[in-house]
Amino acid sequence: MHALLIGSRPREAYSALARLGVPFDVVLEDGEEPGPDAGRARHIHRRPYVSDPQSVLTVPRLFDYAGVYSFTEGGLFAASLVTAAVGLPGPSPAAVLATRNKYLMRCTLASHEVTQLPFGLLERDTPPADAYPLIVKPIAGSGSAGVRRLDDPASFKEVLQEVIEEGVPDGSLMWESCFNGPQYTVEGMHDGADFRAVAVTGKVLSGPPHFVVLEHESPAALEPEIRENLVAYARQCLAALGVRYAATHTEIAFHDGQPQLIETHTRPGGDTVPVIAALTTGWDQYELVLGAGWAERAGQLATQRREVRGQVARTLHLTAEDTTPESLADASWLEDFPEFVRVGHACRFPGPGPADPRWGHILIAGDDRERLADTSRRIRARVRRDRPS
Repeated sequence: MHALLIGSRPREAYSALARLGVPFDVVLEDGEEPGPDAGRARHIHRRPYVSDPQSVLTVPRLFDYAGVYSFTEGGLFAASLVTAAVGLPGPSPAAVLATRNKYLMRCTLASHEVTQLPFGLLERDTPPADAYPLIVKPIAGSGSAGVRRLDDPASFKEVLQEVIEEGVPDGSLMWESCFNGPQYTVEGMHDGADFRAVAVTGKVLSGPPHFVVLEHESPAALEPEIRENLVAYARQCLAALGVRYAATHTEIAFHDGQPQLIETHTRPGGDTVPVIAALTTGWDQYELVLGAGWAERAGQLATQRREVRGQVARTLHLTAEDTTPESLADASWLEDFPEFVRVGHACRFPGPGPADPRWGHILIAGDDRERLADTSRRIRARVRRDRPS
């Protein structure tokens, strides 16, 4: 039995298939390079899965696959159409839409009486005075790309005028009250019967105006009761959105002592979050979701816990403010740090949304949280010191 993957990335998904010994085919966009990972596919089918998700339904012999998956934002809906059509486990098209469209997500949660801060469409809904400060963001985006902070009604009017002048399509931007307090992610897995949290990670943000995530840490430094509060809230949100048979990445702000949803996804997180979660727990989200989405007729996939690299792991995201890709072409000096795991370039997936300013990352792991934080500071200082002028 074999699998069908939609999209050439991320590499961790293809590594999981290799570990599980699962042969696979892949669907790629015209012009999308398969790379060494997707290049191992038995067959490569070219379909415009981002602009025309239904085109994937024309892939030959769909009923022969024991599992159909996508881990890229642009391929999630296409994969959900296929699993719904052929009767395989997977997140429903409705659940994928409700997580990809942030305004629909907010409305769905509101209909299930999940507590949220004020929100609305930029061109239609005027924020009340007590909703400020605001975040304005694309409804179809993800992460921090395209996010802006507005502190007062005057700045709201300015942005609205800019949007009108730039000809941004109606309904493409939304506003919501700005979260205060620390931000976390709950990395999880829904096997069709129940939700399971794999890890809770913490974020380090750049702050306004764009709130770019500069670092992730797994696990987040939390009291047990706060961790359980975050996990329970993530479970409530995912149930309201109808998410099942999916790896999940749920971003939550601890706002005024209460969890508030930022956004959630029916896929593992980007930013190497699944990697640092696996380094500290031994559980690989990609393996878990491959197993959950595998047809019963094909038997069970032998997912298992892997070696734990350290009690704590961190990702340092790199932007142009740090250095350039060329300056890290020779990164052998990083091996002088015993906590160093790997350096890599960010994956860019086909799909809508503004560009992310982060071009790469450095992963580190160890058993002492404070020492690892110090190593993170030393590495970033060295990177910036050596930045080309």
